[in-house]
Amino acid sequence: MISINRTQVDNLSKQLDSKRTAGKNDAALYPIFAHSLINTNDVLKEFTTYEMAHWTNNTDRWLSNRATANTTGYTRGTIIFADLGATNFKYEPSFTHPCVVLDQNRNFILVVPCSSKKYGKRYPEIVDATPADGFSCNTGIQTNGLRWISKNRVISTIGTTSTRILNCVDELILNSVPLHKMQLIEKDKEIETITNEKDALKTEKEDLEATIKNLLAENEELRKELTEATS
Repeated sequence: MISINRTQVDNLSKQLDSKRTAGKNDAALYPIFAHSLINTNDVLKEFTTYEMAHWTNNTDRWLSNRATANTTGYTRGTIIFADLGATNFKYEPSFTHPCVVLDQNRNFILVVPCSSKKYGKRYPEIVDATPADGFSCNTGIQTNGLRWISKNRVISTIGTTSTRILNCVDELILNSVPLHKMQLIEKDKEIETITNEKDALKTEKEDLEATIKNLLAENEELRKELTEATS
């Protein structure tokens, strides 16, 4: 591997004319860029057929889409097939995957990726879905992979998932949001307070009923005594 001075490259990108100068004409940057391509080739040639094929298709799609914009409308719950990238870090979902659309705007969609390999693993962040939910096979919906992606990553539309799946996905995602967790904790405290007050009122009611019962009994005794005294 040829060493790349990332600090130097970063500084070159911050030059005042960096967005107007053709990279191939930058005498300082272009040789470093060429070294980066050599490094990339050295790594890629060791890829498996699976990895190399996906990397090739991803790169080709990226090159083809640079001058176009997909503004298609995708409704919530739509299942799409999307290219999630070939240079993602570590365990980020990569290559092509089915995804469930949760939201959209003109150029982007909010999606959660799916993988058949995640189905049935009982991971807390995974929602299991079946063909009954609109998928072609059993699949695990990776809520921890929630992300906005360009609509240009969409390869095709598969179908629509069920309301049950959307509700499960929403619940898991909201539970991972700190503010929502705090709100849930506060609601739990409110519920606990109300429950305690309810129990206290129930006890008070039972005590009052017992008191009334005793008073009625005493009243009855006094009535009998009064009747006997006046007869």
